[in-house]
Amino acid sequence: MEFKKRINLYLNDEVILNIYEVKGVDTFYCFGNDHFNDDTLIQKKRGYYILHFGWSS
Repeated sequence: MEFKKRINLYLNDEVILNIYEVKGVDTFYCFGNDHFNDDTLIQKKRGYYILHFGWSS
C-alpha cells in the first residue's frame, strides 16, 4: 500500500499524457537466458517513466 501511495504522489505531480503497456516480453536471448517482464511506460511532458515488473531465476 505504501508503494502505491508514493508512486501515485510522484506521478501526479504533472499531467500524464499517455500510458502504454508492454506485456509478455520474453528477453530470453538478451538477459542471461532467464528473464521475462511486463512494463508500463508513462509519458509526461518531461519524458517517459518505465514501471518495470519482471522475474528472473
